[in-house]
Amino acid sequence: MKKILIADERFESRLIMKLILKQFPIKIIEAKDGKEAIKKIMKHQPDLTFLDIHLPEKNGFNILTDLKEQGNKMPVVVVSDDKEQSIIDSCLDLGALSYINKPFLINELSNVMKSLGVNEIDRASEKQKDYALSQKRDISANDNGFLSNIYY
Repeated sequence: MKKILIADERFESRLIMKLILKQFPIKIIEAKDGKEAIKKIMKHQPDLTFLDIHLPEKNGFNILTDLKEQGNKMPVVVVSDDKEQSIIDSCLDLGALSYINKPFLINELSNVMKSLGVNEIDRASEKQKDYALSQKRDISANDNGFLSNIYY
């Protein structure tokens, strides 16, 4: 079973990514800041990391730099709301596999997983889709509009 690290300071972002990635047979590991992300990378050796650039404690640029200097070839996909081309280029130059802008589409995360050879467990049934949407509604009352930016 592949291990995926989601490194994002926002609980809501991690939750949405977990809900989307739930359709894949993977183990999800979470980190809420850069120092925790580095520790979990070293401890768990994930097969992929979804990394926000603007993490507290240690930002994503520093994490990408550390991984590059250590020769760590783990794929990293940056998921950030920063849309500046210079930021995107810097991430890719530091070794990021790709860069996904927030808000992201479900298929953007799914396509990354499929590119790693991880297939969905099953096509989500209507019941599972309804459940995912109900989770979105339950959370959206407390998120100041964050989830309304996720497109289904």
